[in-house]
Amino acid sequence: MSKRILVLLTAAIMLATFRATALAQMLSADLPDSQGLKLGDTNARLHVGMKTSLIYDDNIYLSKDNKKDDVITVLEPMVAIVAPFGDNRFIAEYKFSEYLYADYTKEDHPDHLVKGLIEINMTDYQLTLAEQYQRFTNRANMEDSTRMRQQNNDFRAGIATVNENRLGFDVGYRNRIEDYISDQIITGNMKYNDKDRMYHIADIQLLYRFAPKTSLIFETDLGWIRYDNDYNSDSFYVEPLIGVKGEITNKITANIRGGYRHQEYETSSLVINDDFESAVVRGGIDFQMTKDDILNFAVERSAYESTYKTINYYEGTSGILKYTHAFSKKLSLSPYGTYQWHRYPKETTEDSDTKKRRDKIFGGGVSLKYVMRDWVAFEAKYDYKEKDSNFDKFDYKDNAVTVSATIGF
Repeated sequence: MSKRILVLLTAAIMLATFRATALAQMLSADLPDSQGLKLGDTNARLHVGMKTSLIYDDNIYLSKDNKKDDVITVLEPMVAIVAPFGDNRFIAEYKFSEYLYADYTKEDHPDHLVKGLIEINMTDYQLTLAEQYQRFTNRANMEDSTRMRQQNNDFRAGIATVNENRLGFDVGYRNRIEDYISDQIITGNMKYNDKDRMYHIADIQLLYRFAPKTSLIFETDLGWIRYDNDYNSDSFYVEPLIGVKGEITNKITANIRGGYRHQEYETSSLVINDDFESAVVRGGIDFQMTKDDILNFAVERSAYESTYKTINYYEGTSGILKYTHAFSKKLSLSPYGTYQWHRYPKETTEDSDTKKRRDKIFGGGVSLKYVMRDWVAFEAKYDYKEKDSNFDKFDYKDNAVTVSATIGF
């Protein structure tokens, strides 16, 4: 019996016989009716669960010419505690993901996701402390599809009004750390871990409620990005935005804003220090077409820090359109499509060809989900992704088919 068949049979047996404990719906939407286990005489609830997936991927290295396929087993135990105290609550969550490749075992790796949330509700205000730590590997996140171990930590503290007055505010501070756990060379003497950086972001929102369930948003974000190494360009940006949040009609809800970003980069010893000035947008719109049909659209356009050669940033525009039809309370179908466009500000050279890099990334797929009970759900999914760059070496096409089961309470 081949190793691939053995992995498939083992995973199938696990899906059929594993009757474990539960899933926190904060970690996953697979079991939306999960209630958790009450802890003693307290109001706290424990959620524990297990998701097992089988993935067939026809291009695991996201390569243009050297495509390799494999079957990947993913085991994802999860645990969460939700603890209300008075009008307040505390949430702690952890998900572990183990990726096991049938043939290319050197690609095996674990991922970790930890979340924490504290909400303190006062008469007129809500204080929120939220933190997320992620340690992961994802080739699709890298501009050159390199396998790269990364860890990110994201913390935000904020205070917002919760009363019914027409005027409100939401003020917060965000600290984000992005680390590359690799000393692989990018260019010259610069390595990936020279790209480690920290973000300090202050966000100020003023809200004006002009309808019972709809508000105008006036927002200003101030950000400072600091690198650990002087190869790279530290920067400061200001981003004024205006938008709308809430119900536009009884079928359309929105949380979207747009504006302008001015980002100034300091000089560095190696990386180009072009400034960024352009329109930005982020958010989405949901359209409840019927009681069984919903259309979701999300868009984002901004500047993103780059790991490509000596470029300091790229301009990224992305959008996703998703349609969901519920055949019943238990069975739903969700086709989707995505598009990304990345533009780099300076010319670079690849294989004696010199120009400004441009990447287009197309995606699409469909998911069929069946929630058999409030403690078990199944999903079958197909995903397609194609990267079309004006530098051919970055092109790839990737097809992936996934079947998964989630069990929990």
